[in-house]
Amino acid sequence: MKRMVALLAQTWKPLLSVTLLCSILASVAAPPPRRHVAGAEVRGLAVAAVALYLTGAFGELLHLPVLSGIVFSAGILACSRAVWLSRGARRDGGAGGGGQGEAGPNDGRWPPPTGPDGLPTIDWDRFERERQAWSERRPTISV
Repeated sequence: MKRMVALLAQTWKPLLSVTLLCSILASVAAPPPRRHVAGAEVRGLAVAAVALYLTGAFGELLHLPVLSGIVFSAGILACSRAVWLSRGARRDGGAGGGGQGEAGPNDGRWPPPTGPDGLPTIDWDRFERERQAWSERRPTISV
């Protein structure tokens, strides 16, 4: 029994490190979620992560390293989840992130229209018109 406790005492830190590393890598490398998550929900999760970081820092000040390590870990997991959720597709077809950018190539239709073969259709006439307009624009030189 003592040997088992000693083994657990030696292996929990590397296991926690691997778990946190996997969580961070998954937040940026895993496929984004299919549904859009409201920005307020993602911000709420990020605020919770910051609160956990601050609580962990307070635990460090009180010399409670194990408790603060657990709270820091929970903060890292919450932040990783917020990063992953922020990558979800928006309803207007744009990428995640909540920015107020230009209209997307499919004019806000999501999912884009598909042809009989199931592949997205491309309006080549519109593409050529926009390409021509883009190539004819005059470069702006600011002084």
